[in-house]
Amino acid sequence: MITRFSRFTAHIAEIYWMIQKIEREEMEQLGLKGPQAQCLVAISRRSEGVTAAELSTICEKDKAAISRIVSDLISRRLVTRSGGSYRAALQLTEEGRKITDIVNEKVSLAARRVGEGLDEGSRTVLYHSLALISNNLKKISQEGLTP
Repeated sequence: MITRFSRFTAHIAEIYWMIQKIEREEMEQLGLKGPQAQCLVAISRRSEGVTAAELSTICEKDKAAISRIVSDLISRRLVTRSGGSYRAALQLTEEGRKITDIVNEKVSLAARRVGEGLDEGSRTVLYHSLALISNNLKKISQEGLTP
């Protein structure tokens, strides 16, 4: 059982490390960092815009990090605020839309390549299993490991 769990955690760690490496290298080509790209994509999905507070929830990042990211994206003219207030909705500029389209293309390509060799049945079982494991780990983190 311990060996199985060790193998599982090693694979998950390696997958996470590789995702971060690929994200870092690919986004660097666009002059972005991963969290910036994540925010651009999140903003692009809401035509009416999104507030910084909503972006914090969507991207699962604290408000201070979102504030820094948004400030940088605004200074680079990739994002604008509809209105002057901090609580105003964030929207992509034309340049922001162009960059986000490239990010989305890269994400789509990565998703296709990562899934090579998986048929639909295997993919369904994989995602179902990962969801179960994730939920079980959340439960353990909340309740602890008391038998």
